[in-house]
Parts: sequence; C-alpha cells; structure tokens
Amino acid sequence: MKTAVDGPFWLNVEGRGFLGTGRIELLEHIAEMGSIAAAAQAADSSVLNCLPARVLEVNGDPHPGHVLVRLGLRDQILLARITRRSVEHLGLAPGMAVHALVKGVAIT
Repeated sequence: MKTAVDGPFWLNVEGRGFLGTGRIELLEHIAEMGSIAAAAQAADSSVLNCLPARVLEVNGDPHPGHVLVRLGLRDQILLARITRRSVEHLGLAPGMAVHALVKGVAIT
C-alpha cells in the first residue's frame, strides 16, 4: 500500500509546523537513494546547500529544548541550533560525519 497526498498540506502540532508535502517527498527520496544530497536534488528541494561536515561539539543552549552543535566544514565552522530530541534521535556525537542541510527562510 502506498500513501499519497493529493494537494498541498501542512500538519501543525501544538501550533508548530511539523510535516508537509516537501518533507515527505524528501524522506521518500532519502529512503530510495540512501543519500541526503542526492535526495534533495531529486526532490527539487528548496534546500540549496547540503554540506558534508563533522560534529566537533554538542553543547547546551539557553533554551532548555535546544542544543548548539558545532560542525567543522573543512576550515570553516558552522553552528547549528537543533532540538535535544533531534540530537538523541540522530545519535550526534563529536567526531561523527554528517551532512548539514542549509535552507534559507528569508532574504533581507
């Protein structure tokens, strides 16, 4: 059985955007291709940058539900604020190879 979405939708949980058609398509492509970078391109995702990186540090954040992850990209540093739940779900730890998906949400 294949589930399909006929038309655009966005699922909100407790007032926060949770899941939409673009994310579902990206997850399907990741499962098919085994690569986040290839999946983002195949899904014509609005994610413009998929950067290979290495986790350098996972630190606390003033917000209790977030964590600040320091990533190394060759000779550059990228800081990512993500949820504690995501850190636990992904098993992020120093030394781990990851792909940072960077999506711009506004141009000013």
